Amino acid sequence: MAGRSYLLTVEQFADVIAQETRRPPGGEFADSIAAAIDELADRQVLGPDRYETLTLLGEQDGVPLVTATHADPSSLPSAVPSATYLWWIGTGLRESHGWSSEQIAAYLLTAPAVRAGWTADELVTLAAGELPTLRP
Repeated sequence: MAGRSYLLTVEQFADVIAQETRRPPGGEFADSIAAAIDELADRQVLGPDRYETLTLLGEQDGVPLVTATHADPSSLPSAVPSATYLWWIGTGLRESHGWSSEQIAAYLLTAPAVRAGWTADELVTLAAGELPTLRP
């Protein structure tokens, strides 16, 4: 899997997860995330919702690589991703891996939800273009 990492403090990461779960940054939930990261050895489920399971992916330059996900992603309904979402993923793949629009499209099409709503040509055009405008 291709990826990209960001160097954040534990508090910044906890605030991002709090915001993704529609909770206030710096609140109790963010504090529980920060405490869990300090003790994370492999995987810890903090709750039943999206982004409430922390997983230690490894280490890079002595810094732990941590992600947040759902405890059972296969239980979530599949949805075709939006143009904006795919554009941001494509931008990250281009910036971090130097991939062409064709490589980005091929990679994105390995995901069943992407294949359900997008063609290779559409994804190449999307990856080569500007940030799509959000529809009302």
